Amino acid sequence: CAQPVVRFGELEAKAKLCGMTSKEVSSAVCFLKHAGVVLSFDDDRYGAALHDLIFMQPQWIVDAVKYVVREVEPGGVNEELRVMDDNVRASDQLGAPDLDAFFSHGILT
Repeated sequence: CAQPVVRFGELEAKAKLCGMTSKEVSSAVCFLKHAGVVLSFDDDRYGAALHDLIFMQPQWIVDAVKYVVREVEPGGVNEELRVMDDNVRASDQLGAPDLDAFFSHGILT
């Protein structure tokens, strides 16, 4: 598949045109995921939004994250983020346990 990201249903439909069954498609995706060729988040803890997506080109998501999270001035941004982290952890709105949960699981409760 030439697309960087595809929904499982779309992949399944294309694979059926080649004679594959749904079970074979699921097995192939599972194998490719464990081999590190594709990236998918089929675990419920990642949420429904990611559940159906398969990243056929994992480098695409790495590049997307690099585009969003980048350091303009490496020395200044890091210190600013450290101060911001200290302020957020000390605030009543969002405590340290919430922030730790966000960093370890990617979910803000």
